[in-house]
Amino acid sequence: MSSRTTESPLSDFDIFNLRVGIFQTAVSFLFFGVYCTLFIVTILIFMTGKLSLSKAQAGSFAVTILALFFSTTSLVLQIITNLPPSSLFQLDPSNRKHYNLIIVLSIMDRLNYLLSDGIVTWRAWILCPSNPLVKLAMCICMILSCAGTFLDTGLTAKKFLRNPENYGAKTSILLMVVPLLVTNLAATSVIVYKMIWHYRNMRKFSTDKTHISALKVQKFLSLLIQSGLVYAIIWTIYTVLTLLNGRESLVFQAFASGMPLISAIYPLFIIIIAASQNQRSNHRQLEGTEAEETGTLGLVSGSAIRQ
Repeated sequence: MSSRTTESPLSDFDIFNLRVGIFQTAVSFLFFGVYCTLFIVTILIFMTGKLSLSKAQAGSFAVTILALFFSTTSLVLQIITNLPPSSLFQLDPSNRKHYNLIIVLSIMDRLNYLLSDGIVTWRAWILCPSNPLVKLAMCICMILSCAGTFLDTGLTAKKFLRNPENYGAKTSILLMVVPLLVTNLAATSVIVYKMIWHYRNMRKFSTDKTHISALKVQKFLSLLIQSGLVYAIIWTIYTVLTLLNGRESLVFQAFASGMPLISAIYPLFIIIIAASQNQRSNHRQLEGTEAEETGTLGLVSGSAIRQ
């Protein structure tokens, strides 16, 4: 009997995309589970009244809802675009709608990046409400972040529609990452400056009644700085690995799946930090320190540590 050779209905490129898609979906579900857990905690914080109702709090809540919409939409689109060709719901790769969904997925991911940068910028803005230089710097950084992100989205979509196998140059990712990273570092630098300024004033004017409250402010600012640095380090690792391996590598695909959700988790983490500090201040409240303790919630309640 003559041996028969069965050919796979999928090309090597399709098989590679299927494997990458499975890996991407696994990473996305991992971070989406973490995000949903923190989102539920954040909703409980708002419902239990641990953060006083204010315009700033309403803005924070709106950002969390918007990030949830972007993250959920991104996950659903990723599942659809990564389904095998034999699936009933999979669009034909030759169909333009398939590529359009991938482009929409890319846009959803990048909107999460901008939301996270917006939170970072707002955080620095309200800590220095009377400093025009800080406001100008934050506005410029945010404009550059938006410009770089949308320009990268447009160029990536153009290349993808011309040739889906063309991932572009490795350095093309810098167009989006550099403005986002600079914005985060600039905002974190503002908080470092504010922490130093507050520490000097604490040493000069602190009394026994206000010392504990002042230490809480320092701890809160320290947590904001640490979270900002961790977020910047993640972006740096993402960029370095992409430059070394390229966008077609499995390493890039893993980070590309996780980064939008990490960006969505970041604002929730900031809100939880603020609520934690608020709860502790309620347990150890001292007479005459209410105004200072309210300042520790400047990011969410809108009462900043004003200069």
